[in-house]
Amino acid sequence: YVDLIWGTEPVAHVTEFSANDITLSWTDPETGILPDAYLVRRSSVSFEDIASPSDGVFIDNNPDNKNIPYGTELCVFRGGVPGTTYYFKVFPYKGSGEM
Repeated sequence: YVDLIWGTEPVAHVTEFSANDITLSWTDPETGILPDAYLVRRSSVSFEDIASPSDGVFIDNNPDNKNIPYGTELCVFRGGVPGTTYYFKVFPYKGSGEM
């Protein structure tokens, strides 16, 4: 949905897994309204368990939430439990609080 409106969805999602770490990598968009950063959220429950952030409300980094600056194209979640299914959502945002 965000990509259709803003054209800011990262492309070429690639995922690497180890016993305890999950690395997500992507290629940032180069056209459209470019984000300043991405909020990457993780859940071990379901996609539906991952809440959409509210505009203007910053989410601190913690084991299940990572703020990744535009241009980094990489996010690592550490401390996973082997055999657990994890779900991820990526939310682009501008420093002004716009999502």
